[in-house]
Amino acid sequence: MDPYAERPTGRGSVDDSDEPTGRKIVEAELLVKQQPWEAKKLNEEEMRNNFSLIPTELRPDVILRFAENKSLLLDGLLDKGGSLAEHAVVVNAHLGNGSVLLFGNNPVYRGETVGTYAMVFNAILNYQHLQNKPIPPAPPTEKQ
Repeated sequence: MDPYAERPTGRGSVDDSDEPTGRKIVEAELLVKQQPWEAKKLNEEEMRNNFSLIPTELRPDVILRFAENKSLLLDGLLDKGGSLAEHAVVVNAHLGNGSVLLFGNNPVYRGETVGTYAMVFNAILNYQHLQNKPIPPAPPTEKQ
């Protein structure tokens, strides 16, 4: 067994401390797997003076997304459906006091499947439920 295999820096002998000179070893941050429909998580440096940053309360909500790649139905003109897998189909974008529904497909196109017409009718009939309601703060808990 190599005695240096357990040394992250690979420096020094077995008896020496494995800290780089002048600084402490810091564990790397765990990378969180980001799904295609999720907003990118920004760190403090990326959020500072970023003119293209959308405030959290104004970010769009994904209402419906495509299924995983292995369960997509590849039919008709769909070629290489893996690029669609887990991407948003219906997005609720907030604009002023209202909402705008964005469809990633064309649900009322003449050659579209019959099931997509229901998405449009559902949006028309339930438009009042699309408002961006602020999440109420959690009630304070009393310790006794």
